[in-house]
Amino acid sequence: MMQKNTAQEEAIRTVYGPVLLVSCPGSGKTTTMLRRIQYMIDQGIDSSSILMVTFTEAAAKEMKKRFADSYGDAPVTFCTIHSLCVRIMYGAGMDHFHIMDVSETDAALKAAAGATGKYFEDFKNIKNDIGLWKNTGSLKGRSELSITEMEFKTFTKAYENYKEGVDGLDFDDLLIHGKRIFTEMPDVLHKFQKKFRFIICDEYQDTNPIQKELLYLLAGKYKNLCVVGDDDQSIYGWRGAEIENIL
Repeated sequence: MMQKNTAQEEAIRTVYGPVLLVSCPGSGKTTTMLRRIQYMIDQGIDSSSILMVTFTEAAAKEMKKRFADSYGDAPVTFCTIHSLCVRIMYGAGMDHFHIMDVSETDAALKAAAGATGKYFEDFKNIKNDIGLWKNTGSLKGRSELSITEMEFKTFTKAYENYKEGVDGLDFDDLLIHGKRIFTEMPDVLHKFQKKFRFIICDEYQDTNPIQKELLYLLAGKYKNLCVVGDDDQSIYGWRGAEIENIL
């Protein structure tokens, strides 16, 4: 069993207000986060008001299982920020869409290539560039340099047109719609703020600007936002993650 330490105990018991936890690999961050959630419940906080945001769906499922194994079932929400955005969209009455899988996204990229006459050996770089642009609003750092910025924008427009025609959304669209709804529909934002009064976000060093703004909007009323990460472990700059978020 891992030895408890003073820093972990302080992190567990500091549940109100903004909290930043810097945690290197092997320091027991997952155990600390789960113990923090249980501590909040023990203090009388409604477990359904606690939101645990993870980086991947697999991590969300693993955390939920570990929590249940250690503390029993409780209606704590463990999810990715993308699945949170789906909840936000449904909460705003937006339900005429489907999330495109890899094959559908590839089909959209190929359709855009056909519409613009721009073909690539593979679509990995252009796909990453589109995601980078949608998440940051910047064209800096593009990896597919065989086309100009204007050609890239034309290609992206064709890609978006194809998706619109099939009521399809990619994962970047989920973030964009989630932020838009929170910004333009205060009643929806207030509903989610009331529901999720305590928020914990793992792997915060890999959040991009939209993800950060979503979390800040959600935590804006009660300000109980705990972010956990390690600035030395940021590896997703190529898709818009900004290390400045944790710094």
